[in-house]
Amino acid sequence: MAGVKGRSGGHNKLTLNEMQVRGERKSRLPKNPPDQIGDRIAKIEGLGEIGQKMFEYYEPMLYNNGTIDTTDAIAFHLLCKTYQDWYNAAQEIIEKGRYYDVFDKDGVLVEKKIGPWVKDEQQLAKQLKDLCREFGLTPVSRSNVEKISRGKSLNPFGGITK
Repeated sequence: MAGVKGRSGGHNKLTLNEMQVRGERKSRLPKNPPDQIGDRIAKIEGLGEIGQKMFEYYEPMLYNNGTIDTTDAIAFHLLCKTYQDWYNAAQEIIEKGRYYDVFDKDGVLVEKKIGPWVKDEQQLAKQLKDLCREFGLTPVSRSNVEKISRGKSLNPFGGITK
């Protein structure tokens, strides 16, 4: 009866014969699911040296352990681009410092302000961390994906990162 708790009125009920004909959900899945891993991700044009190194280091590792395939190309390229932008912002902080001086019209120092490049770096660091989580590149998120094969322990960033 409609409107009475616990009584649906039977409009969605299947008879026992209908349920047996339909079968279980698992039996209704396609018999030959498509391959999960497609082709390799092609390099994106326009990445700088840092973004290219990020791509060259992580793409084979993530592809070989089944974490990424061609459907992840946009997100992975975004990860490489974000890393490159974050690195450039961090270099700007090293060059300019975290603060800049504000002077009045007479040339007297009024205050020190945090540079806009510092805020850019902080925002990019947060985006980078979120993207790294998506691909299992943080210690906590790694437990949610298959282990990354270690292979050689050479760091291609050699001297670029600290």
